[in-house]
Amino acid sequence: DNLDRLLQEKEFREELALFSIDQESSVVQADHREGLLKVLFRILYGRMQHKTGEGTQGRQGSKVRTALVLRFLGGCSAHEMETFLELILGPFSHLMATDVSCVELVTQELERLDLSAIIPLSKQQGTLATVHVLLNKLGNLLQGYLPKVFRLLVAMAASHTRILESRHLVRRNLLQLVKKVRTLAMRRLLELFQQHDQYGFSHDEIEALFLGVVWPQLEQQRSEVIHQPTPLLRLAHLWSKNLRYHTLLSKSRPDQPERSLLDDIIALFFTPTSAPAVVAMVMEMVGNLLTVSESEEAGDVEMLEVPGCSAQTGGKETEAPIGTRLLLPHVAAILGHLRSAVQSIGKTGGRLNRSKLPMSELSILSRISAYVEDPEQSAVLVGLLLPFLRRPAVTDHSAQVNILVTVGNLVSQVADPMGCWEQLAAMLSSLEGRNPREELCKVFTAVAEREPSVAETAAILRDLNAWDRKRMDEPDYDTRLAAFKSVNQTMTDWVTLDTTFALPVIHNCFHIVLRIEDFSLRSNASYCVTQVVQRVAEAGSAEGAYKKVIQQRILPLVRKGLWSQQESVHQESISLLATVVQSFSSRQFFQGLAQLTDQDIEKDFYLNITHIQHHRRARALRRLITVCKDGAINPSILQSFILPIISFILNDPKLAKVDFLQQEAVQAVGAVAGCLPWKGYLSLLLYYLNKLTQKLDGQKTYIRLVVAVLDAFHFDLSVLEATKDASREDGDTRQEEGGNLDGAPQEDAGITEEEIEEEEGEEEEDAVVMETGQDKENAEAETIFQTLTNVVLPRLHRGLTHKVKSEAIHKKARLHADSEEELLRVPIALATVKLLQKLPGNVLRNNLQGVLLKVCSLLKSRSEDIRETSRATLVRILESLGPVFFPQILRDLRHCLTKGYQVHVLTFTVHTLLKSLEERLEPGGLDRSMDSLVQVLNEELFGRQAEEKEVEGITSKLKEAKSSKSTDSYETLAKFVSKTSLARLVLPLKEVLDSTQSLKTSRKVQEV
Repeated sequence: DNLDRLLQEKEFREELALFSIDQESSVVQADHREGLLKVLFRILYGRMQHKTGEGTQGRQGSKVRTALVLRFLGGCSAHEMETFLELILGPFSHLMATDVSCVELVTQELERLDLSAIIPLSKQQGTLATVHVLLNKLGNLLQGYLPKVFRLLVAMAASHTRILESRHLVRRNLLQLVKKVRTLAMRRLLELFQQHDQYGFSHDEIEALFLGVVWPQLEQQRSEVIHQPTPLLRLAHLWSKNLRYHTLLSKSRPDQPERSLLDDIIALFFTPTSAPAVVAMVMEMVGNLLTVSESEEAGDVEMLEVPGCSAQTGGKETEAPIGTRLLLPHVAAILGHLRSAVQSIGKTGGRLNRSKLPMSELSILSRISAYVEDPEQSAVLVGLLLPFLRRPAVTDHSAQVNILVTVGNLVSQVADPMGCWEQLAAMLSSLEGRNPREELCKVFTAVAEREPSVAETAAILRDLNAWDRKRMDEPDYDTRLAAFKSVNQTMTDWVTLDTTFALPVIHNCFHIVLRIEDFSLRSNASYCVTQVVQRVAEAGSAEGAYKKVIQQRILPLVRKGLWSQQESVHQESISLLATVVQSFSSRQFFQGLAQLTDQDIEKDFYLNITHIQHHRRARALRRLITVCKDGAINPSILQSFILPIISFILNDPKLAKVDFLQQEAVQAVGAVAGCLPWKGYLSLLLYYLNKLTQKLDGQKTYIRLVVAVLDAFHFDLSVLEATKDASREDGDTRQEEGGNLDGAPQEDAGITEEEIEEEEGEEEEDAVVMETGQDKENAEAETIFQTLTNVVLPRLHRGLTHKVKSEAIHKKARLHADSEEELLRVPIALATVKLLQKLPGNVLRNNLQGVLLKVCSLLKSRSEDIRETSRATLVRILESLGPVFFPQILRDLRHCLTKGYQVHVLTFTVHTLLKSLEERLEPGGLDRSMDSLVQVLNEELFGRQAEEKEVEGITSKLKEAKSSKSTDSYETLAKFVSKTSLARLVLPLKEVLDSTQSLKTSRKVQEV
């Protein structure tokens, strides 16, 4: 009954669960076991092969049943399992025969080619699928049967390789299937090596593996790596992961004893047809050979004995692990590939691509570089790797350590170790973190071993970066302070400036100034830099020392410190800048900054700009403004050193509420902008415009800054208008001259053609001399005009008109919507108008309408904050444009604010605008707007608005409706109305009196 249920599809799984055959809970009697298992095995084998019928689910169901059967057979003994496996693999018993050696078996398969005797390929494919399940499911139960499985897989791979070599005898439609079967056999071999890594492969098996699988496929490998790694390469990659298999990679060829398997694999680096995935896998193999043998478990691994292993020994190679010894003959080839990889990244276009580092390659370089012996190759690699450390994107400490370890190893081989001294010195100011800086000090020590003259410098640098051994991540203050004393003593003993000593010390001191908070270390570092500056300033110092130390080193580092937002770093950098300026005040480059210094500490800019008293800082800024207006400071200095100082005041949260200081800083930015050339001016303007459109905090300050920069627009664009006028006049003159030539008498008819040509040539030369300067000015003006109209104005318009979230919300819920975005874009209108005023021609007239309409439309907002901001912006726009543009603004206001609460906003806004104009108006200045103004004011006094102002529900919710401003507005109109327009002001009031009998209305008219 049990066996019958195993034949039933519906009861098969349930019966397998109940029919136990393991030694402890077996339902089979011991004396019946041997006979029953033979029958049971055949039934189960049939169920495994059954793929058709109802409920079998095809091949997928067959795989599931095979897994169930093998799991069921886990209760069998090893001898019983071998019986079952012989039943499964019976058709291939001739490939698993143990009466001959494995090498002889493979040799027979390679020499014998009988295509008619080959087992059907589909049968082989199914058997290999079964072997896959056996290797994954049976585990140690398969241990005794592994030699036969190994023979089967090697023989199948060898026979199919032989068939592919004679492909002219095979039908074309079967070639792909033959390749597929060989690939499956290689995959099963890979699984065998991976899952049974403790199997003791005999010499005979290893020789058979190389004879039938490795050497035949290796010949074809270079032509098969076009698209992806070959199965043989994947097998070699697996061997590289396991230290026990490393000796397999060093087996020599029988026909070329000096050439190993690894030689052919490394050669794929330089095969033009190798796919990127192939090169990456080979590089990963190299990394595995270097890292696996260095693991903690490497000492307990028993190496596989391989006949013909060519692993090198002798010399310093004996100290290296087996994987490294295998790679030593290929160091030059690997370094060549790594060099090309690093070079390709350096040449790749785009900032993002250039910042990417080949991490695996760097790790390999750091390990293999210890065995490099080629000086030229070492020098090239050092030159390629050091620039990576200076890139801002490279912040990974492990990558920095790998590069520095590699450089330290290579420096000991280069012909001129001092060639990279200055690059290494620059690393002292840019590298952060304890581990990278310790490795950098080791590199200096490696250079000192080759060049004893810098041994003292390397020792001082090591002490300047010393860490306390007893406290975690705590600097060794005693050692560092002692190193500073040594530095000061060395500089005191100088006869001439020693840049070899000075450059690394300067960079290390700036690292302390910029990144370490300890006061004692920072003050010592600052003092050392001051000493170097003073020594350079001495008469004996050459011009080359000034450029190398001051211009190329100290000034860039001071500028970096000035941009810091840490107050201590910023103030220390200003102090160092003052030292440089005072030491080199005679040089033309510093003459402008020297004017900011003074013997009187109350007037000295550098002392007062960092003073704790705010009024002294304001005084320093006022002096800066005065010097800037005189044009005494170089524009490049303004951008590099003055702007960072002012920006610190503007960005410091502690000073944000000190209004008078902020105002002085804004004026200072405007003064600086007035001295900058066009490129610097444009970058400054775009910087503050971006801040204005992106950041809500400090909006008032950014608005002031943008306005100050725009007010400082000092580029003459009037030449464009003059050029256009001149071209129009030129055309008219030519037309008149053409008419005269046709009708006028020719008085100079006796002049020859040669004389005429000579005169024309002289006139052209004079014109070229006169117009060269004008053309240059015109071209610069045209460039500025095009940049403003095509870059700056569109950006302002986009910021002003882009749709915000609140616009997509229902109008009744818009009051509670987030209004931050709307508040951001309101002040942009003022900046736009300021810019339009700077442009020639009709640019202002053509673009002003859109800006005004947008600001007026924002007055519709139910948010009081937005209305107040929009109204204040509109007032400032009118102040900038002047009373001439008031009629246009009034017309746009009446167009936008037409109904409901908007009418109250209209009258309130008109009153605000009129009050802002009182100081600039002259009699008759409002005559053009008289009729419109009277209509707006009368509507509030005598129309529907007057009734709404008496409704408490309206006045309590709307600020603009709480009181009437029309009477005050009428007073302003009366002050500036001309005699000719007086009737236009009075007659509408008379008409109101004539048409009403209300005492209340009459009293309002009387008040007006």
